[in-house]
Amino acid sequence: MARASYLTPSQRRALLVLTVVVVLVTAGAWLWRKEHPLTTPEPLQTEETAKADIELFPFDPNTADSATFVRLGLTPRIAGRICHYRAAGGRFRRAEDLARIYGMDSADYRRLRSYIQVATDRTAHSVRPPHYNSQSFHNSRSSHNSQSAHNPFTPYPSYKLRRGERLDLNTADSAALLRVPGVGPYFAHRIVRYRELLGGFVSTAQLREIKNLPDSVAMWFRIGAAEVRPLQLNRAPFRELLRHPYLNYEQVKAIVNYRECQGYLQTLQELSLSEAFTPVDLERLTPYVSFE
Repeated sequence: MARASYLTPSQRRALLVLTVVVVLVTAGAWLWRKEHPLTTPEPLQTEETAKADIELFPFDPNTADSATFVRLGLTPRIAGRICHYRAAGGRFRRAEDLARIYGMDSADYRRLRSYIQVATDRTAHSVRPPHYNSQSFHNSRSSHNSQSAHNPFTPYPSYKLRRGERLDLNTADSAALLRVPGVGPYFAHRIVRYRELLGGFVSTAQLREIKNLPDSVAMWFRIGAAEVRPLQLNRAPFRELLRHPYLNYEQVKAIVNYRECQGYLQTLQELSLSEAFTPVDLERLTPYVSFE
């Protein structure tokens, strides 16, 4: 007959302590999850999904610029293909021709179909546009490179800047920005707004920080002698610091905590010990701060 198992007093005490610990840990974990619910991270945004700020309005695919196509919800890639197709001598003679652009999403075309307004032009080319792809664009461009800049098949508004002309990025107003190829009212507003938040541009490369703005836009600008508006790092309140595009919440909190505990900042290097700042963060912030 098997001998019955038993626990010694010390083993029973150990088991009791272990049970209490397990109960406390389980209860603590439940309470923490209740106060800090898990959130599902947002998916990374790609060119194909970056369709925020979509607007719908009548447009002519033969004259609209790339910024207009982006406002309508097309990706910068498709907007560029449309402009390249027109630059190669192509022309849209009816709304259905837009659906033939290589890579055009059928859902996008159906959404835009009722807003397409192709102007009647008796002098337009009589041949319907071919199915567009990159190879046909290069072949077509080579056969049209000797044509005049006023070619009727490459509509180009007369008020737009010509090659070699550039605007001062820090002084151009919204009306002047509309002269830039690829910039419509929407992007003109975005550029002015971002300039105000920054306190001024120090490089045309900063235009890449404006979401969906075509990279080609930077070639039409220069940086003049205008000075940027300094950010008073030692005096500006929390909310004002947080408005600057180069500062996030944790970084502003680190600045304010430093001011309260250490006094005024003398250089940005004093923030390098904070985990909130990387060397890149400090470098791009340098032109915008004042320690007065």
